[in-house]
Amino acid sequence: MGSLTTALSSKMKGENIIAMLSLEMLGYYSDEPNSQNYPFPPQMGEQLGMTLPTTANFIGIVGRFADRPLITQLAESMSETGTIPIVAAPLPPMVTAIYRSDHANYWMQGYPAVMITDTSEYRNPHYHKPSDTIETLDFVRMAACVEALESGVRVLCDN
Repeated sequence: MGSLTTALSSKMKGENIIAMLSLEMLGYYSDEPNSQNYPFPPQMGEQLGMTLPTTANFIGIVGRFADRPLITQLAESMSETGTIPIVAAPLPPMVTAIYRSDHANYWMQGYPAVMITDTSEYRNPHYHKPSDTIETLDFVRMAACVEALESGVRVLCDN
């Protein structure tokens, strides 16, 4: 768990980390209706004030309620590029899927962190299967994600 080691090391050194961005599964997209699922019932998104897409053609910025300012700032700056739809998703801790990547180790050390994701198995029917091949990836949208990320990182650096 390299992220645990680096997060612990940063904490021990007293490093001032303003944001950890975990890039998790960024290559699968679909324009088919109802191609997007979530690790919670659709009504939960509505109850949290989020309109969650049912088409799997976006990038999500996922984090805890405590990371809402970071999520919002990144979503706004990444959306300004206009190259790929961005969905901000501050979620409660009861959605355990939000802990499934390297960013969670930074949370445990008190740092703000988010997961930037295509939502992996909640949209990708090839996830962890032999059919998960390079041909299933959308490089044009992956490049659009990189462009949006550049904008988001620049905004963070200006703070």
